[in-house]
Amino acid sequence: MDNQEQNLPNDFFKQFKSKEDFQSFFSELYKQGVEEMLQGELDEHLGYEKHSKDGHNSGNSRNGSYTKKVKIESLGDLVLNIPRDRNSEFAPQLIPKGSRMNDKLEESIIGMYSRGMTTSDISRHVKEVYGVDVSEGTVSKKLRNQPSPFRCKEIFKKARLGVSNTFHAAFWGIGANAFW
Repeated sequence: MDNQEQNLPNDFFKQFKSKEDFQSFFSELYKQGVEEMLQGELDEHLGYEKHSKDGHNSGNSRNGSYTKKVKIESLGDLVLNIPRDRNSEFAPQLIPKGSRMNDKLEESIIGMYSRGMTTSDISRHVKEVYGVDVSEGTVSKKLRNQPSPFRCKEIFKKARLGVSNTFHAAFWGIGANAFW
């Protein structure tokens, strides 16, 4: 990393007049990097690079791109151009189809919910902390398959009771199923 820092001109950071300018530059750099990686994934999928003669009459080729808005905890909302192929077989690994949110952000939302926060509180908190707009409906959809915090407490109590009963059953020679 020290070698890379030395490659930057001494006055490189002077071009940024505010934190927002630097954030905008970094967001654009990140966007370009992700889009180039997606192009690389498509090259790998198709078996040839863009404008290569190997692609002529190959049965599948590039078919432009579509925009996708993703939520990234450190950068907020980012609009990416996702490449596609004519046969609709390309499934990007970097930004999977159907996902709009970073895994870490999803885990944070589930963690907040498990601590008893409401969907409106989570939506507000994510906006304040991460700078990402997440509607209450989106939060609710992400949590649809998660047990409620109150259900988690019930499960924990039952599990603890089950361990206790299993111990007593083993000690007294009684079948553990008698308690369930």
